[in-house]
Amino acid sequence: MTQRNSLHQDPKSVKEYYTLEVEKTQEKDERRPSPDHPFTETKGKKTTRKVICDRAFWRGGTESLVFNKLEEFAEQERPRTPVLAAGITEALMRRYINKGGFMTSRINWAIQSSGVDYLHLLIISMDYLIRRFNLAARLAITVHDEIRYLVKEEDKYRAAMALQVANVWTRAMFSQQMGIDDLPQSCAYFSAVDIDHVLRKEVDMDCVTPSHPEAIPHGESLNITQLLAKGELARLDPSVVPEKAPELDKWAYAPRQSVMDGLQDSFDLTFLKAQLAGDENELREILRGVRQTKPQTQRSYTSNTSYSSTTSSTSRSRGPPAHAQPQAVELPDIGTMLRQRFRTGPDDYHHRAKQRLFPEQRVVSRAVGRI
Repeated sequence: MTQRNSLHQDPKSVKEYYTLEVEKTQEKDERRPSPDHPFTETKGKKTTRKVICDRAFWRGGTESLVFNKLEEFAEQERPRTPVLAAGITEALMRRYINKGGFMTSRINWAIQSSGVDYLHLLIISMDYLIRRFNLAARLAITVHDEIRYLVKEEDKYRAAMALQVANVWTRAMFSQQMGIDDLPQSCAYFSAVDIDHVLRKEVDMDCVTPSHPEAIPHGESLNITQLLAKGELARLDPSVVPEKAPELDKWAYAPRQSVMDGLQDSFDLTFLKAQLAGDENELREILRGVRQTKPQTQRSYTSNTSYSSTTSSTSRSRGPPAHAQPQAVELPDIGTMLRQRFRTGPDDYHHRAKQRLFPEQRVVSRAVGRI
């Protein structure tokens, strides 16, 4: 009350008071996260200038390069996963949808299906190691990012080591197919392998419930260092003679070109700089340099995902073999039917269709016509 009276008495105090309140409000607005803020920080801003790139691209965000590469990957003529080259469903191929349609679903397919490729490679690698070293183990269940095996007590540490080896093989193949010939140690091994006698989320959970008041004994969660410390208990002895040896001789190795090699055309230094440009003035400087060095009709980066109907022989040679190509959908040709309908008019079209369906009424209509 006292403060209000003093403000009314002194106009200068009133101005200072409201100025302070406005500054507080602005500070609160700046701290309040905007709905578009996370996307602006990660994806950046959409740029439609086609001096550098034939399509719109993201720039200025922490993940702009990633999103641009994912969109380029999804816009292929026949999108395939980068490791096992699994094809997308024909319903989402760009020839059957609008330009840029279902982009979120197509990008998500590339990520999720690559996760499935990882799981398949891990299972195949484990199958080989189980057969090679006579491990008493079998696949039990896979749940999202988890894979669980039923293993005998005496083979539990060797099976855990086999999982680590299988992960190294799978990671190595992913890295090589992505153009990274060196495997980083930070992602070579599982962070931990859980060894437990019950099915639960974490090995150190007591799982005490009203119907089960007694705590379940904890299991083990071992990383690669702890597993190596087990010594002979976790060693995969190469001198072991397999009882059911994997028959590898019947599978011929056929090297193929990586799917990512078909996207290497986008690695242009100017285009990379444009994707990193967060400031508008910086982008203008990059575009000005492109215009000065090359004619405006030429582009330093030409996307290999344009919507032209023609395909060069080079791009065709990059595709998978004929037996791996998805079958083309045969759409019904209704052009003749539509042209016939619009040429003769809808009434005559339906009239002749009724005559074909109901021939007994054709005589009646002729008789009425004579009358």
